Amino acid sequence: MTELPKRYPECCKKGHKLSDDLVYTPKNGPSKWRCRVCLRASYKRHYEAKCERRKAEGWVPNASRVVPPKKTICRGGHPWLPETTYVSPTTTHRQCRICRKLRLDRLAAERKIRRAAEKAARKARAKAVIDELTTPVEVSSAGDLPA
Repeated sequence: MTELPKRYPECCKKGHKLSDDLVYTPKNGPSKWRCRVCLRASYKRHYEAKCERRKAEGWVPNASRVVPPKKTICRGGHPWLPETTYVSPTTTHRQCRICRKLRLDRLAAERKIRRAAEKAARKARAKAVIDELTTPVEVSSAGDLPA
């Protein structure tokens, strides 16, 4: 029985033992394999160098950023309590229930006013069309219809 040829050697150039789970083979082809341990190390070196460049420019990494404390009252001055807080199921953002109700009521009132105005405008247009259609046509003395 003949043994199949290996696609890669037993160790990489840096001496890491290679197995199927420690070899990265890109879609370009099996001839361009890379050692995953060496890849991770090169990615880490690249990231650290990038962080050093950014730090020199004044960048602060996430771990050392100051997280502002959670607010205790909403913009409307209502306290953030479980019974006064609405959490959106899709976005998980929180809203003050009192402010939300006031906003929805205001929008409903505006919608009602806008619809009433649209209805009045439709009625006025319909009345104008009906008036135009029902106005008597003046007939000239010769009995001809106006052109």
